[in-house]
Amino acid sequence: RVVLGILERDGVRLLGGDPATADAARTRIDAIEAKLALLADQFVADTITGDQLTRATAPLREQLDAERVRLSAAQPDAGLADYVGPTAAAAWAKADVETRKHIIRAIGMRITINRVGAGNGREYDPESVTIAAA
Repeated sequence: RVVLGILERDGVRLLGGDPATADAARTRIDAIEAKLALLADQFVADTITGDQLTRATAPLREQLDAERVRLSAAQPDAGLADYVGPTAAAAWAKADVETRKHIIRAIGMRITINRVGAGNGREYDPESVTIAAA
């Protein structure tokens, strides 16, 4: 119940990525690609040499790769879209154990089932479950 409550209420924020970071990464990618295009045009026009083109593009390509990684990390996980909002309960009911563990980790929770003691092994005791932020 706790996990479903979080997914229904805050799932989009917790599993939906980081829109601000994604927008910033897209803006930075566009700027870097514009610089690379300008350098290519300057090389074609013989304004810069091949050596200058190589020296100028190497750090830009590294920056471009880093921004693409940043953008990818900020994107929502498409495979978890059903686990947010009103569809969370139905999706959770169908999910296998590994998917449930992945989601629990993604939302930053740690669920521990403690020992219940002798004679109480067949009954569920909610007091034996500890839920905490990971």
